[in-house]
This record gives sequence, C-alpha cells and structure tokens, in this order.
Amino acid sequence: MPGRYRFNRRPVISTARTPVLSTLVAMVYLVGTFAAWGEVTPGEILISEMNCAACHDAPGALKARLASRQAPKLGAEGVRPTPGWIREYLSDPQKTKPGTLMPDMLHAMTPEQKTEAVEALTHYLIDVQGAPVMSDRGASGAMIAEGEKLYHDLGCVQCHAPTKLPSPRENDAAAKEEFQKLEATSVPIGAGIARKYTLGELTKFLRDPLKVRPSGRMPSLKLNEA
Repeated sequence: MPGRYRFNRRPVISTARTPVLSTLVAMVYLVGTFAAWGEVTPGEILISEMNCAACHDAPGALKARLASRQAPKLGAEGVRPTPGWIREYLSDPQKTKPGTLMPDMLHAMTPEQKTEAVEALTHYLIDVQGAPVMSDRGASGAMIAEGEKLYHDLGCVQCHAPTKLPSPRENDAAAKEEFQKLEATSVPIGAGIARKYTLGELTKFLRDPLKVRPSGRMPSLKLNEA
C-alpha cells in the first residue's frame, strides 16, 4: 500500500541467500499450507524445489503429485541477459547469483577449457535471443526518484531489501537494526542488475515476470508502461 512500507513484514517463501536455506523456508511454508490435506510430504517438496527429477528418475505417481519447477525460458521470448552477465553466470553461478539452483556445469574443465566453453555458450545464447529490446528513455533523475518511491510502496520490499529507512524512522535504533537484518536475509538484487539487463529488457521482465520464469516467485504487479 502506498506510503505504508513497514519493517515488520511477513516472512516470504524465499528470503535466504543459499539454495538450501531457501528450500527449507519454502518447505516449511508449503508443508504448513498442505499438511491438512495429507497430500504433500517434506521430501516431495524438497524434490520439487531442488528439481531433483530433472536428472534423477522418479516414480510416475510422485511426478503427478508434485511437478518440478520449470526453468526460466531462454530465447527471443525468454530471459535475455547481456553477454557480460551470461559470461559471469556460466563461469560462477553462485557468485553471480547467490542462492541460484543453477549448478556449475563446467566445474570439471580446466580453466582454459572452461573459458572457451563459456565464450561459445555465451555466443550461442545471445544468438538465440535475437535483437535486443531497446528503450528510447534516457536517464532521468525524476524517474529514478519515482521508481524508488514505487519500489518501497508497491510491495517489492516484501521480498527484497529496502534501500533506505522510511522518513519518520531514520534515527530509530530498532529500525536500523532491522534494516541491517533485511539487507542480509532478503532476496538479493545487487549491483549486478545493471550488468544483467538493458533498460528495455528489464522493463519487459517487470511487466510480466512469469512469462519468462513460469515457476518464479516474482509476481506481476500489474505495472503500466510508465
């Protein structure tokens, strides 16, 4: 709700920086939701959250009970990061995106082989993306200020860390302590977002996050183009 960003937010499914902690939080949340139905067990949720069935075979009944998470889409209609970010991510997924379930697929290669493989994969992934989505908007201090206000008012800080204390509580010791905790436990965005997306691609993602990440937890906030 506009003007009501708080520090006593409710826990969300994924607030941890590691896949194990993130999954445990999700497991507790989902078990509490479905336990009354007697249909979902903690082990099944772990198999789904960690996407174990992507590599390991699982009984058909289990697959029918709890489907695995879908991976983000690639290509022209999918996630379209910049070449630099793709190189960083393929080289070290956890360092580039803490908590990701993406394994280091190239870990067994020599450094020289890995560099060559990363470069080849980067060229291929950029090629299947097609032409990037461009934006005719330039840098604007007024729009940055409006974006900061929306970030804190629309609900982004339910999952991501706030960037500043609310105006009435800048000198509140308890608020400062909670602010530090939120910085450590919230779903990270990080400075790397500017390397990951162009302005046009980030705009497209924010308009419809689930289109490119079908199993993502980022909801559509019904944003207009502005």
